Amino acid sequence: YILMSVAAWRIHRKEQAGYFSPILKPWWLQLILGLLWSICFFGLQLPELGFAVIVAVWLAAMTTLRRFLCTERIAGYMIVPLALWVSFATYLN
Repeated sequence: YILMSVAAWRIHRKEQAGYFSPILKPWWLQLILGLLWSICFFGLQLPELGFAVIVAVWLAAMTTLRRFLCTERIAGYMIVPLALWVSFATYLN
């Protein structure tokens, strides 16, 4: 979460845009969907619903990674651990 936050801050600073600017929307989306996945998978114990949500998290994380890499390479590299973790969580789900 620290790397994700620093990456978003770097993008915010470089683009001189608000925290809810279009370039950061997938970052926010993956953050919210990640919370929703935890609720579905662990809280409600609904792995089928959890799988649908984690696929959406993965798509949002990959979009974030691509956008961040195109905007500021270091920020993009900071999203790589997230992409790896979400890929692993999708497999485990």
